[in-house]
Amino acid sequence: MKVHSHTEPFPFLFIEDLYTEEELRLIWCELDYYQSNKYILDANTNPSVTDDGKPRTRKQGNFVDNVFQLREYSNILNLSRKVLEPGLICRSDHLFQWKYFQPDVDHSLLSYYDDGGYYLPHHDNTVVSVISWLWKEPKCFEGGDFVFEDYKMTVKCKNNSAVAFPGTTRHGVTPIEMEDQHKDLGLGRYSLSHFLNFR
Repeated sequence: MKVHSHTEPFPFLFIEDLYTEEELRLIWCELDYYQSNKYILDANTNPSVTDDGKPRTRKQGNFVDNVFQLREYSNILNLSRKVLEPGLICRSDHLFQWKYFQPDVDHSLLSYYDDGGYYLPHHDNTVVSVISWLWKEPKCFEGGDFVFEDYKMTVKCKNNSAVAFPGTTRHGVTPIEMEDQHKDLGLGRYSLSHFLNFR
């Protein structure tokens, strides 16, 4: 795992090589199951709308916490807890602003972006949001980059990476483009969002 800390224009972390090869194997077992059972990813996750009533996003998803009554049954929920280990984001050794940050509640949203998928700039109702990205290699799409609209800053989407930032910072996802033979096969961009808060 490689951690890059930034304090300007706002505090955020960019994390590369988030998961090991064995962790990725276990996560993909679960993701492949979700793709085989479209009902799971078609859950209503209350997507936001623009002021004129248009959808802010086009994607599929579900709160993984709602899929499993017992967290220990989910590879994704278990392995992704590593972002909450002390020293990384919580009680961070990388950012002074988060040195004493210790959330006591979190939720995990799995999203899948296929051809035409996007998320317009929005903010989260969180103290800190952590978004990780995964896709199958070789990469079968273009776009899907992460943007901080108010700062005109783009974080290039990199497989098995994550970004952690204040949830009130507006962010979005650029449109995904895929060739016809790759559409609707689970070859797009997955993201796992951890929403960290206080009760």
